[in-house]
This record gives sequence, C-alpha cells and structure tokens, in this order.
Amino acid sequence: MKVKIIGMRQLTDQFSEMEKDLRSDLAKQMAVTMGQMNADVKKGINTGARTGRIYERDGKKRQRSAPGELPKTDTGDLVSRFSTKVKLSKRKVTGVLSNDSDHAVPLEFGSVASGGRPFMRPLYIKWHELIFIKFKVVMKESLRKNGK
Repeated sequence: MKVKIIGMRQLTDQFSEMEKDLRSDLAKQMAVTMGQMNADVKKGINTGARTGRIYERDGKKRQRSAPGELPKTDTGDLVSRFSTKVKLSKRKVTGVLSNDSDHAVPLEFGSVASGGRPFMRPLYIKWHELIFIKFKVVMKESLRKNGK
C-alpha cells in the first residue's frame, strides 16, 4: 500500500508560519506582562501603609517598613532601578524583571542588621498563575487566528 499526501509542502509552510506568528504573539504578551508587573511592584513600594519604626531625618518624621512588608520608598533608588527584558529564541520566550540597586538583594532576602522586606517573591506569587492564564489565552487566539 502506498499513501501520498497532496499539498504536504503547503501544509508544512502553513505550520511554519503559524509557529512564527505564535512566537511573535507570545513575545508581545510577555512584553506587556513584564510592563504590568513592573508597574505593580513599583506601585506596591510607593504606596501603602507601613508599620515599621518611626524616625526623624532632615527635620521630618518618617516611617520605615517592618520586616516582611514591602520596602518603603525613601530615596527612590530601588524603584528607579527596575528594568524589563524579553528574550525570544526558537524554543522559548523569556521575560525578565530585574533590579540592579545595591540594596535590592539585602531588602529581598534580609541582612544581618535587618529582616527582609521582600518585593520580588510576593510579586511572583501574585502573578504566576495570572501569567499562565494570559499566555494560554494568547496561544488559543493566535492558533485560532492562524488556523483559518
């Protein structure tokens, strides 16, 4: 028995084009999501009540965040040092939200002098399931759009 598939070349070309479009759609969604996460973490650091120690500096009373709370903006260095990047390769789309402030790691994980004020781990916990849902929707829409 012999089987011949007519139009195989066109079918593989269509699948190749679908794959390119899907990767592009996922990369766009990753960029949007990284931007949303960036805005979310900055909002959390810049707003909200804190319960830490009250101190005075420059004639003004200030209140620190307590261990376990999001850090509270003081100089603005932490918030200004966030950056996002999207990497697209043949097999995956990667989104990176990072902070290169000198005090980002001590705040996130704590130091000998003070307890941690994590801001990245709570962000991940808040967003990880939502990211999965967003990407599932994008994949379905992209495949449906390109499958016609």
